[in-house]
Amino acid sequence: MTQPGDRGSGHEARGAAAISVAALLWGFNYVNTKFALGQFDPFALTLVRVAVSTLFFRFALILARKRPLKFREHWRSFLLPSIFGIVGAQLLWVYGLEFTTPSHSALMFTLMPIMTAILAAVILGERLSLLQYAGIVVAFAGAVTLATEGGISFASDYLYGDLMTLAAFFCFALYTVLSKPLVLRHGPNRVLALNYLISLPFLLPFTLLPALEQSWAGDGITPLGWGALAYLVLFATIGTSHLHQYSLKHLPSTTVAVFANLQPDLTLEQVQEYANRALFYGMMPVTAPNTAGWPPEASQILTDTHQVLFQFWSTGWEPVTHAWTENEDVWVERFGSGFQVLDSRFQVDDLKPRTWSLELCFAVH
Repeated sequence: MTQPGDRGSGHEARGAAAISVAALLWGFNYVNTKFALGQFDPFALTLVRVAVSTLFFRFALILARKRPLKFREHWRSFLLPSIFGIVGAQLLWVYGLEFTTPSHSALMFTLMPIMTAILAAVILGERLSLLQYAGIVVAFAGAVTLATEGGISFASDYLYGDLMTLAAFFCFALYTVLSKPLVLRHGPNRVLALNYLISLPFLLPFTLLPALEQSWAGDGITPLGWGALAYLVLFATIGTSHLHQYSLKHLPSTTVAVFANLQPDLTLEQVQEYANRALFYGMMPVTAPNTAGWPPEASQILTDTHQVLFQFWSTGWEPVTHAWTENEDVWVERFGSGFQVLDSRFQVDDLKPRTWSLELCFAVH
C-alpha cells in the first residue's frame, strides 16, 4: 500500500536507491569530518556547510525555473524542521564528534530508525505491526549490548560526545518525520531551499564568531583539509540532503531511516583484511553509518590504519597506483617516486621464482 504522493513500485525503487546512495555518502563522512575537525573549528564548519547549501538550493530553484516558497506563508510549518534537522542535528553532531570517535558515533546512529519509527507513529500516525514493535525492542536491546561491548558506558571518556551525537540523531529523526508531509506537498527542492534559509539566522549566534576567528589562510590548513571540507559541503550536506528529501517523497519515513542505517556485518578477520587492502593502496578505510554489526575490536583496527595513513601522507606518500599485471595475485603499489611489486601469495618459506608482465601508465602534469 502506497502513501499519498507515492506512485508505485518504480518510484519506491528510486526512493530506495536515493537513500542507499545517501547512506554511502554519510558513511564516509564520519572519518572525513573527524579529519576536518583537526584543522577547522566545528562551528565554523557548520556555518560554511549551511551557508553554501542555502545558496546552492536557492540557485537550483532559479535554474530549474521553479518558484521558491514564500517565506511569510510557510515559515510556521517549516520552523521546527529547520531548527531540529539543520540547526540542532548539524551543530550537535559536528560538536559531539570532536569528543568521541567515529565508531562510537556510528553506534549511536543505530538507534535512529527506532526513534524515527516511534516519532512517525506518534506524529504521522504511521502504523506499526506487532512484528515491527518486536523488531524495535530487539533492535534497541541489540544496540545497547553492542554499545556496551564497544566501550560505551557512563564511565567512558567519550560519554559526553556520545550523548551529543545521540541528541543529534534524535533531532534528525524528528526532522525526517516532520519533513515527510512538507515534501509530499511541495517537493524536495522547495522544502530544502526554505529549510536552509530559515535555519541560517538561528545558526549565526553559535557559528559566526568561530568562523571569523578561524584561520582560513596560511599553512594551518592542508590540501587534504580543504578536500575534507569540500566533501562535507558538496556530498555530505548538499548531496545527502537532496537524496534524503527525495526518498521521503516516495518512502515512509521509517523505511528511509532503516535504509540509511544499512551496513553489512563483517568478521574481525574481514575487517583486518579490508584495512590491509586499504592501507596497501593508500585509501582511507571507512564505514557506512551503522557499524554495530562489526566486532568491537574493529574500531581500533580502523583507527590504527588511519594513523598510519596520516603519517605516510604527511611525508609525501602519493596514494595513487597506475600500474598492473596480468596476474591477479600480484599487486603493484606506488610509494613516493618509485614502484614496489608484491606477490600476495608470498610467504616467508615460499621462495619460488615467479614471472609476470608489468604495465605502467604515467600521467603528464
